[in-house]
Amino acid sequence: MISVRPASIADADLLLEWANDPTTREAGFHHGEIDPPTHRRWLEARLASPESRVYVGLEDGTPIGQVRLEAGPDGRVEVGISLAPKARGRGVGRALLRAGLAAGAADAALGAGVFTARIRPANAASIALFSNLGFVMTGTEVVEGLEALVYELPAG
Repeated sequence: MISVRPASIADADLLLEWANDPTTREAGFHHGEIDPPTHRRWLEARLASPESRVYVGLEDGTPIGQVRLEAGPDGRVEVGISLAPKARGRGVGRALLRAGLAAGAADAALGAGVFTARIRPANAASIALFSNLGFVMTGTEVVEGLEALVYELPAG
């Protein structure tokens, strides 16, 4: 069974390990490796922000990935997901994303009206994952100088 729990600063090393995985770096908008102090500052800021949620995904109690939600204007909530390398290819991404979205939709303080994902065009796995959960491509944007496909799903 897949569930999510709120991340804490105690998860910093695990989240950094996943973030610096070469497959994760290649799929994202920032390709360089993240150093521990920078990551810790980022995580502390996300945990302290009323607009952010970081969830650790669990499969029968074992961490398998993370889902990040960032509330923006007009009820739009940006969604990011990454899987631990050992969890990839086992079909757990869909359940993890579904659990993260459910947690975000149930969090009234986030004010989620629409979930938004920005995905690099070459990231076929993420395109399939978000599409399979009902996200629809609504356009393109440039993120950090790279093309991004924008996918959206009404919350709730």
